[in-house]
Amino acid sequence: MSKKKDDPQTMAQMREWLEDASNVLGVDPKVVLAVAQPHLLDLAGDTARNTSRPGTPPTAFIVGLVAGLAGGDSDALIAKSVESVETLRAHIADNYKGGDE
Repeated sequence: MSKKKDDPQTMAQMREWLEDASNVLGVDPKVVLAVAQPHLLDLAGDTARNTSRPGTPPTAFIVGLVAGLAGGDSDALIAKSVESVETLRAHIADNYKGGDE
């Protein structure tokens, strides 16, 4: 029997990976973890289900790019990322119904 995507063990592995990846790339794990769960996961689900499954990773990249270009401290990066996620989620809700799988 396969585990659900939001299985606690799976989510713990995701957080561990994101913290490790953040450290490897010299990024504050606090920023990544605060935005990744649940904000980016929600956006990824919306994007995959309603717009384009292959477009999901580049969409997350766009959110990170916007936050990075805006600059600021960790709290500013989190705020800009969350703002961008919510803007895109609203856009998807208003403009897309189902997409390619």
